[in-house]
Amino acid sequence: MKQIEKFNVRLDNFEQTPFYQADGNLRFRIESGFYGHKNWKYLKKLIYKLFDKNEQIYASFLSGGIVNEKRIYSKTGLGKYIKIVNWKEDVVYNRDSNMHFVITTIQNVQPEEIYKYSRTVTTGHKEAYTVFYNETYLMYISNDVIDIIGKEESSIREIKKQVIS
Repeated sequence: MKQIEKFNVRLDNFEQTPFYQADGNLRFRIESGFYGHKNWKYLKKLIYKLFDKNEQIYASFLSGGIVNEKRIYSKTGLGKYIKIVNWKEDVVYNRDSNMHFVITTIQNVQPEEIYKYSRTVTTGHKEAYTVFYNETYLMYISNDVIDIIGKEESSIREIKKQVIS
């Protein structure tokens, strides 16, 4: 989960999604509905622009909580889309809820897996609180939005330019 910190966001901040934690010049939001059934090729193009298959790509997600010292796992459904073989769990404490949560990070995620998951989520299927990231970009996806956060303003400008054109 330390790899996320380079984007100045925290996945264990349940008050704000990563988009609202990031500097305004380092973020970009797209309505998920834009990538409806006829625009799948644009969603795929965006994901492959953000995530090169030859680089290390991670997925981190809220996988459960700990109540009365017992782990309770969320049914995220990510395993249908992402091959989960190399993962690490971090337990974080949230003061507001007085609970511990489990955040799981998967390594070696492939762009095609991100695309398959994103396509399902953008059509309204069950989502998990998940981010995908590499050295340059972090992407959060929900039924409503696709949020992209970059380490540098120039990388975000490049993505905005591609999406808008």
